Amino acid sequence: MNIFCDESGGFDGDKHSFVIGAVQITSGDASRLIKQFRKASGIRDEIKGGLLLARQRSIFFSMLGDTEGISAAVACHKQSQLGGWASRCFAEHEVFAHMMIEVCQKLIVNAAPPFVNIVADGGRYSKGTLEKIRDTVCDALSFAGARISVDFVSSAETHGVQVADVVSNTVYQATPKGILFTEHQDILSPMMAGNRLFVSNATLSLIRPSWIAAE
Repeated sequence: MNIFCDESGGFDGDKHSFVIGAVQITSGDASRLIKQFRKASGIRDEIKGGLLLARQRSIFFSMLGDTEGISAAVACHKQSQLGGWASRCFAEHEVFAHMMIEVCQKLIVNAAPPFVNIVADGGRYSKGTLEKIRDTVCDALSFAGARISVDFVSSAETHGVQVADVVSNTVYQATPKGILFTEHQDILSPMMAGNRLFVSNATLSLIRPSWIAAE
């Protein structure tokens, strides 16, 4: 099983949330989707979710829905009790690692695959930090005999990561206050209704103290 991941937002500046998106899709299907979307949109360079117009997002999600891919996203809102605590007490990469665990677990738990290859964008953190993230994710997800590998790659060269970027950014754009705004809800709703996209608030259950309730 391949799972591609990317993030949007963060806890710095005026960003309202930190979102991790993940897509269970084959490399071949991801490449065909990106090529098809480039032809429909006229975009020649790397597909970046933050640069897409609403109508382009709608086209993209319609095409994603035609694949066999299953997607998930988790969001941690900076103004929530959990998000405020996490942003104060942990480095961003530590929160990133635990959110990656959560979002990938949603895609792994029902499939029970013998091997999972997680591929994520490696441009946000240093090599040493990425190694720490890899160790945390592999240790947490290596359950029920599943073998886990985590690779960090260039998003410009990896179509699956570009797919995950559009998913994460669209969820980020849809949840400026922890609720789905109408324009983006219309884009996400068909896949959510069909159990092809699962969106939830982060719980950070492995590091969250008992006095903070899950969102």
